[in-house]
This record gives sequence, structure tokens and C-alpha cells, in this order.
Amino acid sequence: MPPRIQQQTLFTRPMVAVLLCTLNGFAGFYLLLSTVPEYAAQTSGHTAVAGIITGALMASTAELAPAGRRSQGTGWNGVATGLGGTVGTPFGVLLAHRFGYQPLFVAGTVAPLCGLLAALFIVAPRPAPVVRPRVVTGIVRPAILRPFILLTAGAMASGAVVTFLPLAAPREPLWLTPVALLLFQLGITGSRWLAGRLGDRFGNRALLLPATLTTAVGVLGATLTGDSATLLILMLVFGAGFGTLQNATLVLMLQRAGRKGFSVAGAQWNLAFDAGLGLGGFCVGIVVQSTSYSIGFAVVSGLLLMVSCIALRDVRAGGEAEGEEK
Repeated sequence: MPPRIQQQTLFTRPMVAVLLCTLNGFAGFYLLLSTVPEYAAQTSGHTAVAGIITGALMASTAELAPAGRRSQGTGWNGVATGLGGTVGTPFGVLLAHRFGYQPLFVAGTVAPLCGLLAALFIVAPRPAPVVRPRVVTGIVRPAILRPFILLTAGAMASGAVVTFLPLAAPREPLWLTPVALLLFQLGITGSRWLAGRLGDRFGNRALLLPATLTTAVGVLGATLTGDSATLLILMLVFGAGFGTLQNATLVLMLQRAGRKGFSVAGAQWNLAFDAGLGLGGFCVGIVVQSTSYSIGFAVVSGLLLMVSCIALRDVRAGGEAEGEEK
């Protein structure tokens, strides 16, 4: 969807209500499906609607937050989105393991209805004049490309862990995988808030390298499914690193795009995030077929270590003023 339309029309009360009801309908249809192509088509529509909501929320948050506190604004945005994952990811796995998938799909159908209450209190910001949207071609700009690559690599690690940890970890004890995913999501949610405060105080560029390295170390926890304590600790570390990376890359892309490009930058960030999630599950799945889950997770960790040089390059790049508004 064009960023101009996204920012100017989506964050109104009627449109949010329509989008949430659409999201609710997509979740309910899972109960009626039986084949892989049907599930693939359904999931594509479901994630498309969720992506539109997330992109509009990002652009509106950037508009509403003062320039000097934009990191904190996106941090609270991350807390809001992270709370859903904190509840849904671990307890979804637990529901599926314990009761099967039908109760899970019913819960996914009911949950979006809670957002209808919040829609009553939405105040849409007045959008800035939007320049010609260049979502894909604008990524090649080095100042945007560096955080784009870092986020894509981090999202690949997240996609790999969320997809394959429930399969790689032992079924007993039953609580191990849900608790590991809960700690991962809690790490993301808490670090988004903390990264917002640190970003406004010290600059988001300084957070890129430690966030990338922490994510690379944390994902190795998925290779240690036989040691419950180490797995849980590293999943928390993994979430903290990835959450910090999310917030730092988002704010940098927004600031470098300038106020007129907030919607474009938000769309680019979502593109990196969603592409990374899909690529992580797909690529690690290919590796796992001929090797093992541990090697698949180790490959993703190695990828993050490789792209850490991009984070270092961004730190050393002194050409772009981090807080510049265009």
C-alpha cells in the first residue's frame, strides 16, 4: 500500500476498526482449512493486514513523538507490539501442544476484538507532506541500507528460532519451549523500552554493534536444548539483543528519511523485518534437512557475526547527523 495513503487514511477510528475485524476474520478461517496451499494463502492475507496496521502505527508514532524523544516513542510502540508476542508466542505453543490447534485458532480469532475498544480513543496525527514514495529503490541509499541489512539478519535469527525451537527442543518437560519463547519475547519487549531511553541519551548508532553481537550470542542458546538453564538464559539474551536492534534500526531509518519520509521508512523497516522472518525459517529449514537444528542455528549466528562489520561501519560513518530532520 502506498505510504501516502497508509499514513493519511489508515489511522482513523473507522479504518482501524475495519482492519481489526478483517484480522479477526482471517484468524477464524484457519478453522476451516485443511491443505497446505490453503494455509499458505490464508497466512499471506493475515500477515498483510497485520503489516498494514504495524506500518501505520509506526508512522503515527514517529509523527506524534517529539524529535528529541523519538527513540522513547518507538520504544513504547515496541512494548505495545511486544506484549502481544509475549503472550501469544509461548502460550500459543503451549495450547497447540496440550489441546491441539483448534483452541489456538479460536483464541487468535477473539484476541483482535480487544483492539476495537482502543480504536475509540485514536487521534490521528496531521501527516507531513509526503515526497514521492521510493520504498524499494530508496533502500540502496547507504544510510538506509546498513540498518536494513542488520535488521534483516536479526529477523532471520528470530524467524529461525520461533519456527524451529519448538521442534528442536525436547517435548519433556512440557514447559521448556513455552518458557524459552516467553523469555525471548520478554527480552524483546523490555529492551525496546530501554533502547528507547538509551537511544535518546547516547544515540542509536552506538547501540547497533552491541545489539548485533548480543543477538548473535543469544541465538546459540537454541543449540543447547539439552541444558535447560543455559537455553533459558540465552533466549533472554537473544530477545534483549534483537529488541535493541529493532528499536535502534527503526529510529535511525526514520531520522535519516526525515519527517516527509516517515511512512516510507516505516515501510522499509517492515520489509526488512518481514523478509528476515520468512528467510530465516526458509533458509534454516533447508540447512536442517541435510544437517541438524544446531547447525542451522549456528549458521544464523555466524551470519550475524559477519554483518556486525556493517554495524561498525555505521558507527564510524560521521557524514549523517543522527538527529537531523529533513
